[in-house]
Amino acid sequence: MFWDKIEHRNTEETIKKYTFSELINNGFDSVPDIELKETTYFKCIKYISESVAKCPIVVKQNKEDGEYEAYNHSLYEKLRLRPNPYMTAIDCIKALVVLGEHFGIGGLYIDRINNDLYPVKIRNIIIDDNGLLEGNLNKVLVEFNMPNQEGSCFDRDIILYKPGISFDGIRAKATKELLWSTLKTNLKGQNYLGKLFDNGLTNKILIQLASDIKDEKELKKIQAKFKRLYDNDGRFITAPAGYKLETLNLSLADAQFEQIRKLSRREIANCFGLSPSQIGDLEDSNNNNMEMQNLSFLTDTLLIKFQQIEQELDWKYLSTGDRKNGFKCRFKQEVMLRTDPKTQSEIINSYVQSGVYSLNDAKSKLGIPKVEGGDSILVPSGYYKLEDLSKITVKKGGGGDE
Repeated sequence: MFWDKIEHRNTEETIKKYTFSELINNGFDSVPDIELKETTYFKCIKYISESVAKCPIVVKQNKEDGEYEAYNHSLYEKLRLRPNPYMTAIDCIKALVVLGEHFGIGGLYIDRINNDLYPVKIRNIIIDDNGLLEGNLNKVLVEFNMPNQEGSCFDRDIILYKPGISFDGIRAKATKELLWSTLKTNLKGQNYLGKLFDNGLTNKILIQLASDIKDEKELKKIQAKFKRLYDNDGRFITAPAGYKLETLNLSLADAQFEQIRKLSRREIANCFGLSPSQIGDLEDSNNNNMEMQNLSFLTDTLLIKFQQIEQELDWKYLSTGDRKNGFKCRFKQEVMLRTDPKTQSEIINSYVQSGVYSLNDAKSKLGIPKVEGGDSILVPSGYYKLEDLSKITVKKGGGGDE
């Protein structure tokens, strides 16, 4: 199995025995912690992980005439399509982000034999302060869990994603630890609503015994009798003779249940860098500010996550020779900036008219075949070619020797 290669470097024949069904059956727990049962917390992690994963990672190269995608690089298809034989790039990156957001730190183990990437749960990070490890380059040991397997490796062999708050730059605390009080309150609110629906949306009832019975044994008999008569799933109860029923009339509105829940949900979303509209709270949102909220989410929340993963990939996944030759791993963030056709046409037109895009650049953005001669840059002065602009200006001025 692949997972044994962490310690034993297993053979190719054993790897083939590791089927996809085994990967599913031996995977992490479906709900590892109670926090994921809180709806807002779950929405935040799901929204962030899907937002990061839908931006593909590509290998680019800096050249003298600009930046290009390195389609022929050996790692391009691994990052863009399939980091390992068992999952797509979206599933792999999404698992990495979910592990990081939930536990404070997540990892991608690098199989150095074929450069495959596997999402892992970080269990512990050990720093060699006493010089037990040989050499000066291997001072950090990372212990991790994979499906039905535990392993460890040096820091250089694992991509670390640390969205949690860190006080030393090495370890990170998960957001759930800092929000536990709020999460616990919201979970109690969800449980209360569940019990309320189980009882047919009926409030609690105060039961008073009309007669004065002080004998403890008699009271226990009466309580047992009432329990037998009470139907938890029904809409009515039968009170024995001698009992008096009064409702405890504390409604959800009187307790400001909705306002407290909304405030708690917004507090959780804010700690994850999400706006209320992104967790389904559209009360104070409209089309204009929702667009600004999405742009703010990209620049204020996702950008640092992108850069963190990019820097780890550049340093640990690419070779020193690749970096010297200008290769780098980058998220295609323009996926997050897709908009309606009208706005898109206005943006592309402004880029073409101002000389930022050529006609073929614009056609490439729209997925339209390029045309011959469309690589020339146009400028607003009558839409001349940039290289001909100086000649035309001289002709209009009557000569250049004056």
